[in-house]
Amino acid sequence: MIWDASKSASPKSLKQAIADALACPVQRIVIAKHFPEKCHWQIIDDGSSSKKGNKKKRWGTGKSNLRHAPYFIKDGDTIGVKDRLSDPNDLDDFLTPEDVEGQEILRIAAENKRIKRQDYKSPSRCSEWMLGGSDRELPRHAKKSEVGITIHVDDFT
Repeated sequence: MIWDASKSASPKSLKQAIADALACPVQRIVIAKHFPEKCHWQIIDDGSSSKKGNKKKRWGTGKSNLRHAPYFIKDGDTIGVKDRLSDPNDLDDFLTPEDVEGQEILRIAAENKRIKRQDYKSPSRCSEWMLGGSDRELPRHAKKSEVGITIHVDDFT
């Protein structure tokens, strides 16, 4: 489906265009934008269909534009559509097996990065360098030795 956002880039107009294309009522569909770099789907809420007990106050005019935060929709983005009849538990889960695999890879990469950073900042590496046990470069957090200064003041008496 191709949606012309030049007329209106609101979540309500996108949802209406999708409902018209699928020939189903607007209240029955849920839409979400895919963020492939995070392997994450973000539900696009038009503000009219809120769940029970979820009372959010909106500040400002209440008009949202899909081209701006938090959606940043642009050409070529993937939008998922789900019929609420096929989701009786109302989970709004758009994850695919590829997304689950990608999230696991991202989690492992973040864990490795945390471990590497922790090893780099460990006190054992700093003391190893100070004792001369390693000829690696100076860690960033090690202090340089102080240099004494001399100030000469002439006697004007």
